Amino acid sequence: MSDNALIRHDRLSVDGTHKIYLAQFGNPEGVPILYLHGGPGAGCYLEELKLFDLNRYRVLLLDQRGCGHSLPQGCLQDNNLTALLEDIEKVRQWLNIDSWYMAGGSFGATLGLIYSGLYPQRVKSQVYWGAFIPSKDAVQWLYGQQGAALEFPNEYRRFSQGIGVQASTVELFQLYHQGMHHQDPSVKQHFIHRWIKWEARLALPDRFLRFVDEQRAEDLAKTELHFALNDYFDAERLLAKVTPKIKAPTYLLQGENDWVCPYKFVKSYQHRFSNTQIKYHLVLGGNHSLDNQAMCHAVQQTLEDFVYRPS
Repeated sequence: MSDNALIRHDRLSVDGTHKIYLAQFGNPEGVPILYLHGGPGAGCYLEELKLFDLNRYRVLLLDQRGCGHSLPQGCLQDNNLTALLEDIEKVRQWLNIDSWYMAGGSFGATLGLIYSGLYPQRVKSQVYWGAFIPSKDAVQWLYGQQGAALEFPNEYRRFSQGIGVQASTVELFQLYHQGMHHQDPSVKQHFIHRWIKWEARLALPDRFLRFVDEQRAEDLAKTELHFALNDYFDAERLLAKVTPKIKAPTYLLQGENDWVCPYKFVKSYQHRFSNTQIKYHLVLGGNHSLDNQAMCHAVQQTLEDFVYRPS
């Protein structure tokens, strides 16, 4: 990572296998805010610092297990929902922060919502965008044949090549698992690229995808598939259990053109769990990516209005 506004960076040993990477940016005395990246497996990028006023914030960029600068790179052993949640709490304890603010997108929002319900006294306020609600319907929308596939039929045809027209998502996941772990590097790379291209088409519908880092693409694809194959380690049930316990003011921003995590699944979540601490906002013109100007501006404004509190 760049040294621009860098306070320090560390690798924290969280078990006998994993060392997670934590980089701190901005003002050492500023408002501590933990940034939770998506994927799972995407890792953090310096570009995401644009969301924060580094004169005010002490921004904590955490690479989750097996991705980004965490070690071992691409490791799926003991890489699951419970472990990721425990890692977040270990980071808080290591930093000796009594309570903090949180922000993140996509699967990072899933993690943050669950964490704030498990540890309600530790979260002051939180802002999430493009939230992934890990329901069966949301997974079917993303990877099945009757959801986003109907909006992007040509792209889905390429993504699902090799399975029958009546195949289930489980069969699709099994196909990709075989491909991503194939002994032939060219076959492995082919399946990794197909996986990433499908999701990128939904997240960035107006942009051309370039693979600038093959290792990070592999980490992302394999980790996402690992969680999908394991039904996100029962994340839906846990989210349902802890949502009523969330005490922190919580803001969920969803783009009207988010094809990865459509707003309808967030609305369904809202109807099931009417926690008055959770506020919802549809971002007109927004999609799933912070590269979208409308989405980025909405997140920046929400962070400014609802997270930072002058003393």
